[in-house]
Amino acid sequence: MGMTRAFYFIRNQGYSRDQLKEMLSGLSGGVAFPPGLSGILNQKLSEMRQRTGEGDAGLELLSAVLGGNRIPGSEPVIAYKEDAGLLPFFEAGRCEGNIASSRENGALALCFKAPVLSFSVMDSDVLFVSYCDKEKGVAYDCARPNSPGREDEMYDTDIYSSDFPAFLLEYCKEPDREKLRQIWESDAYIFAEEKMEDVGGMLGVEFMYEEKDIPEGYEAL
Repeated sequence: MGMTRAFYFIRNQGYSRDQLKEMLSGLSGGVAFPPGLSGILNQKLSEMRQRTGEGDAGLELLSAVLGGNRIPGSEPVIAYKEDAGLLPFFEAGRCEGNIASSRENGALALCFKAPVLSFSVMDSDVLFVSYCDKEKGVAYDCARPNSPGREDEMYDTDIYSSDFPAFLLEYCKEPDREKLRQIWESDAYIFAEEKMEDVGGMLGVEFMYEEKDIPEGYEAL
């Protein structure tokens, strides 16, 4: 089985280090659930998503609580760099083994008062890209399997669109935009995480695979 995990990025709004640390502290008090119960609650959350309309505050709060499950020794971390447009965010309970959507991004966007972008990989077979900007009231979810044609079998097509994630163009230099589209639409990738890294390269982002994996030139908050 291949990689399954999520990667989050907080748009740099010019907050100071102290401001970001204070926002992070609001995530550090998450509720810890035993692994079995956590799985059940996340299944219930998935069922609620299908019954609840977009923008439901209670569902977003539940997403934040479940997403913040404590893994011993793990705390949320932001990799900070003053001139970075998107700041990597890592928390094991949100990242490891999870597939993000704009719903989960929305919970983080509420906390950081900033748009949130996420990448997810499922079994190294599908790349997901999601985005949420609470201030503008926009949310997007896109997916690209390595071998298009079995989308209905692999993920919820009611949530994730097969369209090109045009919202990424905001973070891509104009000369690179056509290359970004080509990477997204390419069927030559064997592993979705390789496509993810190439897409991220067009955006200038750095991926964190664990809390101590701070990119060069960044500092941990």
